[in-house]
Amino acid sequence: MMFTFETTVKPEWIDYNGHMQDAYYGLVFSYAVDAMQDEVGFDAEYRARTGCTIYLLEDHKFYLREVKVADHLRIETRILNCDEKRFHLHLQMLNDGVVAWTLGPLVSDAFCSSRML
Repeated sequence: MMFTFETTVKPEWIDYNGHMQDAYYGLVFSYAVDAMQDEVGFDAEYRARTGCTIYLLEDHKFYLREVKVADHLRIETRILNCDEKRFHLHLQMLNDGVVAWTLGPLVSDAFCSSRML
């Protein structure tokens, strides 16, 4: 199953080289994971009911192509694998249909109160 998130590159995300600053790639990917969580039921109601949320354990980013102000981005998120406590995602950022960045995070479901993974 694939989940999608779309956004446009904002002027404040642009660095002194004229392309999106690296920190904002992480922000856009984070927004995409938030949208995926809502779609699969890890939403605010789930967090309130269970006291659980997800945490990023590890990620691997691969830069393939720069993006610039006003570019339209589409993030495609796929769940590659999961068990009772963790899931491994693959995200790709497309700019005009061409992959610009990929991200492979491993995230964990954990209790907020104990912060135990």
